[in-house]
Amino acid sequence: MRWLGVLTLFLVGGSLLAQNAPQVFAKDARLKLPITMRAKIVSLSDFTAQLQALTKVHCSTATAIADRKITAIFHDKSAVEVMAAVQDALFMEWKKVGDGYRLSLPPRTERDEQALIQMENEALRSALLEGLKRYAAKPDVAQDEIDRRLKDLFAKISILRKDTSPEASQKLGALREEVQDLNSVSLSYLCKALAGDLPGAVENLITGKTLCATTEPIDSVPKLPGGFMDHVLAKFPNTKAAFVMMRYSGAVGRIDGRNVYASDPRGGNTSTFFTFKPLVGQTNVSSSKLLARLAAWTSQADSSVLDKPVRTEGPTEPSPGYLNHRIDQFTLAEHLEYLADRADVPVIGDAFRTYCSVAQFRPETTVRAYVEGLKAARYPLGGFGTNVLGYFSTQRGWLFVRHQAYWQRLGQEVPESVLKPMELAARTKDFPSTTDYAEFASSLTSSQLADMRDDPTRMAIRFDAFPMQQTSGDLKLWSTLNTEQIAAIQGNGLKLSSFSTLQVRLLREDWADKMWLGKLPSPLWPVFFSPVGTFDTNAFLKYNRMDYQTSESLGDTGPKQTSGTQFHREQVQFDYHFTSGAQLRDVYVIEKRHL
Repeated sequence: MRWLGVLTLFLVGGSLLAQNAPQVFAKDARLKLPITMRAKIVSLSDFTAQLQALTKVHCSTATAIADRKITAIFHDKSAVEVMAAVQDALFMEWKKVGDGYRLSLPPRTERDEQALIQMENEALRSALLEGLKRYAAKPDVAQDEIDRRLKDLFAKISILRKDTSPEASQKLGALREEVQDLNSVSLSYLCKALAGDLPGAVENLITGKTLCATTEPIDSVPKLPGGFMDHVLAKFPNTKAAFVMMRYSGAVGRIDGRNVYASDPRGGNTSTFFTFKPLVGQTNVSSSKLLARLAAWTSQADSSVLDKPVRTEGPTEPSPGYLNHRIDQFTLAEHLEYLADRADVPVIGDAFRTYCSVAQFRPETTVRAYVEGLKAARYPLGGFGTNVLGYFSTQRGWLFVRHQAYWQRLGQEVPESVLKPMELAARTKDFPSTTDYAEFASSLTSSQLADMRDDPTRMAIRFDAFPMQQTSGDLKLWSTLNTEQIAAIQGNGLKLSSFSTLQVRLLREDWADKMWLGKLPSPLWPVFFSPVGTFDTNAFLKYNRMDYQTSESLGDTGPKQTSGTQFHREQVQFDYHFTSGAQLRDVYVIEKRHL
C-alpha cells in the first residue's frame, strides 16, 4: 500500500529522536576508536554483526527488526558517533545488554508506525467499499450503447488533445475517466454479483484473495447477472462460459481485473483486462504522529553537509551488478554510495531493493543540489505511474534518508536472508536450480510473492526473477515433494490423486493464477471451483529439464556443453496431463548473464 506515501508527502517530516541517547554508550572507551564501513543494502542484523567485528564489542539487533535493512557508508568515524547516527536516522535506540548493546525499536516508534498503517488501511477500506458500491449501483447499458458513447468520447478527446490549456487538460482527464468506466462493464457486473456482502469482498481483496463470479452454475461461486453474457457474445459469439476475476495490487494501489472466456471449438480462454484505482483524492492522515516526527526530522539542515562539493570527475563508478532480466536502473543505495564517495559525506539510510532511477548519477556539483534533484524527481514504480523517492535530513555532518512510505514497504520487502542464497547460486552455478527457486518461492509471504509475480522487474536482484512470474505455483508445490514424489515427477509422472492436503491446496492456488492468466483449460474449471475438488484419478504431473547455451554475439542455440560464455539459459517444463485430453504446460526459462 505504497500509494499513501504519495498522498501524504506534503506532511514529510519527523523529530529529533535522541538528543541524549548516546549517553547509554558515550563513556564506553571501546567505542571511541575510528571505524570504516561500506554496508550497502544489508539487514540490520548483518550491520550490527559488522559493527561488532570492527569494535570487538558485542552488538546485536532485536529480533523484531532484524530483517529491516540499512545502507551505511562512512570513513574514520568513531563507533559512538555511528551508533548515535543510526538512532537518529532510523528512529531506533540502543540498549545496554550485558557487556554490549542491542539495537531495538522504541515502543513510541512502534506505536506511531502501527497507528499510521491503521489509518491508511482504514482509508483504503473506505475507498474500496465506496468504489465497489459505485460500480454495483451502475445501471446496465447495452453493448451497442456503450460503443456509441465511446465513439462520441473519443471524438471529443481527439479535439481536446490539441488544446494545451489547463482547462482542456482537466476536461481531458474527466473524459478519460468516462472511457474507463464504460470499458469496465465487467467490473460493474462483478460488483452486482458480490453486492450481498461488499464489506466482506473488501476484506478478501485486502488480504490478497481473488474475487470472482461466473456464468456457470458452480457451487460457492457467485453467479453473474444474466445481462453480462450479452456483452460477452457481442465480442465473442462462440463463448460458452465466462468468469470475471478481481484482485487488489497493494504495490500500486489498484484493482486489477480479468475477463476469462471459454469458446468452442477451441475450448480455450481469452483474457481481457480492466483496472480501477479506488483512491482518487487525498487521504487525511494529518493526525499521524509519525508524519509529525518526520516533518521535524526533515527540517534539520546542516549546511556543512549540503554545501559540500560533489566531484563529478573521477574513476568510473562500478556497476551494482543487478541482473533481474537486464533492468538498467539504480536503487537509492547507488546514489547514497556516490555521494559518500564523491563528496566525502557519511550516509545512513533505510534500504529497499526497489529501483528509483535510471542507471545514471545526477550531474549536480553540490550535495544540496543533488539531494534537491532527487527530491524533485518522479520515478516509475513497477511500470505503473510515478512516485516520490523519500525523506532527507542532514544533521551533525551526516546525510540521512528514509524511503517514501517506508512503514508500508517493510512487509513487502523480501529479507536479505532469503535473497542471499539465490544470489550465491547465481554466482557459483550456471543458474539457481529448480530446488533453489522452489525454496525461494516457499520462503516468501503471500504479498511478497504477489509483488514478484505481478512485476518481477521491480526488485533489484542478482538472479533471474522471471520464473517467479511464470511458474511460482509449480515451484511452491515442488518444495513440498518428498523423495519418492520427485522421482515419480521426473519419471513416468506423479498422479495428482496421491497429493497430500497441502499439495492439493497449493495446486488449487496455482490454478487460480492460471485462471487469472487465461491458461486454465475450460474443462478444468468445474474441478477448480468445486468445494471438494475431486481430481481425475489418472491425471498426472511430469517435470522436464532442458539445458541450453546461447551466445549473444552469434545468437545461436544448442545443447549446453561449456561454461563461461556471456549468457546461459536453462528451460524447465511442468506438464499436467488429464484423461479428458486437457493439458497444462508451464515453462520457465532461467537466464544468467556473467556480471
